[in-house]
Amino acid sequence: MKLAILLIALGATALTHAAPDWEDEKIFRINKEAPRAVSMPFPTEESALNSKRLESPYAKLLNGDWKFHWVDHPDKRPVDFYKTDFDISSWKTIPVPANVEMHGYGTPIYCNQPYPFKKDPPRVMGEPPKDFTTHQERNPVSSYRHDFTVPDSWDGRQTFLTFNGVSSAFYLWINGEKVGYSQDSRTPAEFNITKYLKKGGNTLAVEVYRYSDGAYLECQDFWRLSGIFRDVYLWSSAPLQLRDYTARGDLSDDYKTGTFTLSPRVAALDESSNGDFKLEVKVLNPDGSTLLEESTVGNAHGGAGGDGAIQIRDLAIKPWSAEDPNLYQLLLRLKDGDGKVVDYYATRIGFSRSEIKDGNLLVNGKPIMIKGVNRHDHHPDTAHYITEEQMLEDILIAKRNNINAIRTSHYPNDPRFYELCDEYGLYLCSEANIESHGMGYGAESLAKKPSWKGAHVDRVSNMVEAFKNHPSIILWSLGNEAGDGVNFVAASEWIRKHEPTRPVHYERAGMAGHVDLYSPMYASHGACENYAKKESAKPLDQQRPLIQCEYSHAMGNSSGGLADYWEIFQRERLLQGGFIWDYIDQGIRKTKPAPAVVTDASSAARAVTLNGEVAEDGLTNGHATVASSKDLNFSGPFSVVAELTPAGNRGDNDIVTKGDKGWALKVNAAGKLEFFIYQNQWNAVTADAPADFEGNRHTLAGTYDGTQLSLILDGKVLATKEASGKPDPNGQPIGISTNADHPSRSFNGAIHKVRLHDRALAADQLDQAGTLLDVDFSKFTRAEGELEFFAYGGDFGDKPNDDNFCCNGIITSDRKPTPQLQEVAKVYADTDIALIGRSALRITNKRFFTSLDDLELVIGHLVNGEGRIDEKLPLPTIAPGESKEVPVELPMFKLAPGTEVILTAELRLKNDTPWAKAGHLVDWEQFPIAGDAFTLTPTKTPGEVTLEQANEQTIVSGEGFVVTFDDELGSLSQLSIGGENLLVAPMRLNFWRAPVDNERANGYANRCGVWKDAGSEAVVSNSKATRKEGAVIVHYDLKLPVGKSTSTVIYKVDGTGRISVDVTVRPKGQPLGRAIPRLGMQCRLRPDLSNWTWYGHGPDETMLDRQAGGRLGLWSKPVADAWFPYVEPQATANRTGIRHGSLTTADGVGLSFHALGEPLEMSAYPFAMSDLEGPRHPCDIPERDFITVHVDHLQMGVGGVNSWGAWPMDKHQPKPDKDYHWQFSIQPTR
Repeated sequence: MKLAILLIALGATALTHAAPDWEDEKIFRINKEAPRAVSMPFPTEESALNSKRLESPYAKLLNGDWKFHWVDHPDKRPVDFYKTDFDISSWKTIPVPANVEMHGYGTPIYCNQPYPFKKDPPRVMGEPPKDFTTHQERNPVSSYRHDFTVPDSWDGRQTFLTFNGVSSAFYLWINGEKVGYSQDSRTPAEFNITKYLKKGGNTLAVEVYRYSDGAYLECQDFWRLSGIFRDVYLWSSAPLQLRDYTARGDLSDDYKTGTFTLSPRVAALDESSNGDFKLEVKVLNPDGSTLLEESTVGNAHGGAGGDGAIQIRDLAIKPWSAEDPNLYQLLLRLKDGDGKVVDYYATRIGFSRSEIKDGNLLVNGKPIMIKGVNRHDHHPDTAHYITEEQMLEDILIAKRNNINAIRTSHYPNDPRFYELCDEYGLYLCSEANIESHGMGYGAESLAKKPSWKGAHVDRVSNMVEAFKNHPSIILWSLGNEAGDGVNFVAASEWIRKHEPTRPVHYERAGMAGHVDLYSPMYASHGACENYAKKESAKPLDQQRPLIQCEYSHAMGNSSGGLADYWEIFQRERLLQGGFIWDYIDQGIRKTKPAPAVVTDASSAARAVTLNGEVAEDGLTNGHATVASSKDLNFSGPFSVVAELTPAGNRGDNDIVTKGDKGWALKVNAAGKLEFFIYQNQWNAVTADAPADFEGNRHTLAGTYDGTQLSLILDGKVLATKEASGKPDPNGQPIGISTNADHPSRSFNGAIHKVRLHDRALAADQLDQAGTLLDVDFSKFTRAEGELEFFAYGGDFGDKPNDDNFCCNGIITSDRKPTPQLQEVAKVYADTDIALIGRSALRITNKRFFTSLDDLELVIGHLVNGEGRIDEKLPLPTIAPGESKEVPVELPMFKLAPGTEVILTAELRLKNDTPWAKAGHLVDWEQFPIAGDAFTLTPTKTPGEVTLEQANEQTIVSGEGFVVTFDDELGSLSQLSIGGENLLVAPMRLNFWRAPVDNERANGYANRCGVWKDAGSEAVVSNSKATRKEGAVIVHYDLKLPVGKSTSTVIYKVDGTGRISVDVTVRPKGQPLGRAIPRLGMQCRLRPDLSNWTWYGHGPDETMLDRQAGGRLGLWSKPVADAWFPYVEPQATANRTGIRHGSLTTADGVGLSFHALGEPLEMSAYPFAMSDLEGPRHPCDIPERDFITVHVDHLQMGVGGVNSWGAWPMDKHQPKPDKDYHWQFSIQPTR
């Protein structure tokens, strides 16, 4: 009867599981070993203590070239490939580990939140939108075959096969027999293959599905890739096996002594043993001496498991912390019932405790500060396959820049990474491989679906069991951005039952009871401060710390306000830092042919930036942009004309646009032709496309005559709609087959020609030459060679995609520092240095566990940024949390005007460490101690100056120089030294900055756009030139096209050729915009003035809200090297704190700019500012025959709270509610 019931039950199960395993959320492991602590048997004590895991004679790495076959749909896969007689002679090979897409099999797809397939959990095979990559590559299947042998020395032992990472689901066969199935691509998948093996050669077969129901839980903000991307290895154990163990080094409640606990699980895997065992335990001190020895006995119960817990208290130990990562070696000898050692195991453990107490996260009893980063596994050449050398490089960069913590966003890392963090000292927030962001956080969230409970708990338990013995882990994270509900409650309960020694984190749980701390994302400075005040009012035992699991979004030119965050964090007890998003750009190294160049027939001066491929048939793959200008912000009638050949509708097909809030000609998502203007809302005329639209060449136009919108196709008016007024102006570029507000949109087909007119064309006038823009994509030129760049979303034709949102690193994809890294290193430093009067330096130790005895203090004096001579001062022992003063003797200086002395104090490593050499700079501070750099320096006796005025020009000349002013423009138009003019374009007011990534989605172009052309469109209302005290003063009053704003610019030219500039800007009236992006002047210099030397902050770029890490000094760089190639071009090259800066030729001829009264900001780069608006990659920036120079009073901060709407802090925004005044001088150098 029982058998009958069982058969009925199995039949019912079969019926309900008609879907494949990879579309059934309840099936995520078949015949897969239970998760366990990552460990390895060894044959001897010596080998166990002195070898890495995979160096054991009982381990065999299978990495290498495997036979490979790929299809884009499961129905096309070679179903019988696993059979040993299946012919694979025609198959190619692929390296393992690798993501298959990196080797040309399938398309890399970058998404942040969306699923790349049709959302219909647990199914992944539904028909997605036609423009999705998965419409053609529905669900690729990779088939692998590999032959291997098992060492003879493993005879009589059990053999296991481990896959450390396979995405997203796979089946395994050995010698034609099916072994099992696995999901969870980021934790080890182990299979006991002993019974499937044969003597001699063996064959394994692996079938990998790119998408599975498991992919619903892997909707992370990264490249969606597949394949076997981590190590694959065989390993062997005795039939009496130490299956698992929990080795815990805890601290006593007073944190003074250690407690060692070992909970082993021994299994008898065959009948060769009666199950009796003895486990001998030895723990070795860091110096190799013995800390403890103990043993336990038990019986493995025929494979059911055997336990024999050991606990030893009151051990004299050195605790583990990121500051002082003391590790102890644990040696385990497993003996059978006859007393024979069957295997040795060894691992490194640390003694530490992580807990929440009195509202703080405590490590070893101290309320540490999390100076962290989020880290994705990524390399530009191998994507998700990361070697040990690359892991170590990431760890060393972190240590050298004062980063003390890493969140393994958003999945467990390779086991070796945890071992390295233990060794080098980094705190880890270890995160489970769960993110279902694409399902949202509401009723659809998989966190709320009971049928998904098993998958959630499985992934959490896989992580915890694998990595529970690592002291570097101080927080368990249940996952990321997957909603919250019963499944996360269950996962948290599992942790608290099985491994309750670390607090539990999960951002979406907020303050719920199944998490232990409050860990928001992207909380603003004010929100953090308000939380601390509100939370501190609660009883102490109810308080929770705030640690931002993601903050300071470092996308592009960002990280503004980081120092402001840390001023608050250091002040408020409940605020304990956070993890910057994120550590490493996720660009993929790619090459492309040198770009084609197309021109605007209506204006040779207007640049058309091409990002894609053109042919004689036109623009077919990619897009083009034209920088915004006043004449393209139409205020009256206009026409947009495109000659094109459509290839089919795939969602919104943008043809020609000015953002999404300007105007656009497009094919909309419904397949209708559309032309709209935006006037606080979209005003659109639409029409059905004719039956012959696709596959044929057409001329499509949208016109607006001030009263009516019209859609015209091939000389026929299709539809009209009443309209009045003008489109809202914006600063977005003209996009051809793209949309600046929606970069992933494009036109499916070929665009042959585009024309813009400043009038409404009649239906029979569409072929007339464009008056504002006239581009023929069939007329192009192309340079030879290839260009290298870092690809992001869309660069592989992948859809959907989230553009460059994968590039948020403080280091680049190839591990070079971005300008943000110097800020992070300074702000994250664990010391403070202050000057007390003129007699002492106060050094504060902000560490929690170690003194500053490993550092030395070095001081030096800089005179106008140079001439420093270092002096080492004795540094007393400064305990954690203490401050001590170090006497200094500051000399008195006799200084000429315009001279400044800066005291620099540095803390450097005294000796070599595992992560940096002696002399490595740990922290620094600078103090002005004498002089003033902001007064004019004396010059030689001035000669005579002459003044001429004619033809709207004022010309001032003297010995060896001529300065020419344009009285119509109110600008300095020429500056000749020795008869050679240095200016390519005049020096004029400038109020605009090319948008940075943080400004692409916060309305910057619209809310500040009124200032974009304010300098170039300024009108002279009054001018005069007068002589005074041997100099000529040229005075311009200007009306700015922003409300009723005005400006006054006064130039004073003396007989030495020095030009003193005095500028006043008076914002007034409406509209003034939210902020003034920049207050300064801009000019273009000859390209041979390519050596930039400046006395100010450096060496890398600094911004108003990101200058704490900039050191005052005299810096020098070629202009070509002074700008930073952000993955998507944006504002760059700025330096703050400028006292003076010069641009010179190799012979020293050029111009020097000096701040008067207060520091300036300065930028120099070898292209136009407009070249930063539109190009998709730095290699797309055109070569120019000039250098752009900005001399600014003030520039808006870049922000960094987030990149999807936030603005810089108010104090970092020049508001248009007051007047601005500044002065500087220009001096020729010869």
